[in-house]
Amino acid sequence: DLLDARVEVSEPGPRLVVRVRRAVVPAAVASALVPDDPLAGDVSLEGTATLEPHRLAADLDAALGGGALHVHGTMDPAAYTTPTGVRVTARDVDLGSLLRAVQGPAPVSLALTVRPGSLRPLEISGELEAYAAPAEVSGEKLGPLDLRLAVRRGNIEAARIGIRWPGARM
Repeated sequence: DLLDARVEVSEPGPRLVVRVRRAVVPAAVASALVPDDPLAGDVSLEGTATLEPHRLAADLDAALGGGALHVHGTMDPAAYTTPTGVRVTARDVDLGSLLRAVQGPAPVSLALTVRPGSLRPLEISGELEAYAAPAEVSGEKLGPLDLRLAVRRGNIEAARIGIRWPGARM
């Protein structure tokens, strides 16, 4: 099965709920549809997304590059707020097995937390942690990347940044 999904439209008022039990995008299919497609590996998705006039909610899991990606949270696009916060995590994703431009193993991890409240740049609060091992991308050696940020009401309160790419190191 490449797709097992259900779409619900509820009354009263516009409400769209998409429940995906399993959707798979094989790399070969993506390449056939998009000639310059960067995918080298399959991607699968499952979860629920809900769209209402003042609410967008997601609880989605993806398997990609031998690892996992999870997205959970809600937001009000009209007010540009998140009542419950948003959490995005990626664990053990190997960009080398996922993207054609990456040669060899390239493990990546990410954790992004947006705290409940405003999503406006000068008011947002949250944390970001990201790690990428050294990798060769399109013939260039990049990495490692080690990034940790804490933002409170739009201000960076704590940061640790370690990155290396050709001609620069930080």
